Amino acid sequence: MASRREIAEIARFATFLTQRQRYRLTLPRKKGTQRFYKVPGYAVFYQVLSRMDLEALATLQDTPLRNA
Repeated sequence: MASRREIAEIARFATFLTQRQRYRLTLPRKKGTQRFYKVPGYAVFYQVLSRMDLEALATLQDTPLRNA
């Protein structure tokens, strides 16, 4: 996760994503705008990351991405 270890660091890193990167991650648009994509807050990252299967993630990281 971009060399970030703490959830707060990951959430902070997400705020620096460009609008194009946010679009490619399919983040939601801000209401009333055409091209401004919001960044999830700390609570969202905490909920997602605390529920992840770490063994499955480690397996994915060890496997080369062949169709990337």
